[in-house]
Amino acid sequence: MIKNQNEFMKNISANNDGIFYWDYLKPAFGDSNVDLTDIDAVVEKNGWILMIETKSYGKSVSNGQSTLYYNLHRRCGITVIYLIYAGEEKTGEIESIEIKENNFFKPAYLLFPKEEGFDGEKWLLKYVSNWYQIALKSNFYDIYEIRKKE
Repeated sequence: MIKNQNEFMKNISANNDGIFYWDYLKPAFGDSNVDLTDIDAVVEKNGWILMIETKSYGKSVSNGQSTLYYNLHRRCGITVIYLIYAGEEKTGEIESIEIKENNFFKPAYLLFPKEEGFDGEKWLLKYVSNWYQIALKSNFYDIYEIRKKE
């Protein structure tokens, strides 16, 4: 089910432990358009989950992935970050960052478009560091109480 072998090989994920072909599962979904997807990055701490999806400029998240991330965010409270890179490669300059936060007390959709002087990697490092510090201080059961105090 690797849709583009060349692109896949150029963007091997962190801690990759092999290439797996899941084509044998396709019949399980019958004649539907249902397909397996990948997750570019995910981390969990004390019940808090952060997922990151990356795309090269001009590429978009598929309808299936978008639905998956939407439901994980809405039903499970997972923070989802979409990173769009400026070029063909998923390295270098970040064009934009969209965040769907695990936070029911602030707007769920935030967009930070590319602006002159905007350092996406520096900004993202700070955001993820803050997310991690919040996760360290909490547990799954007091997530709402901690967010109310912010």
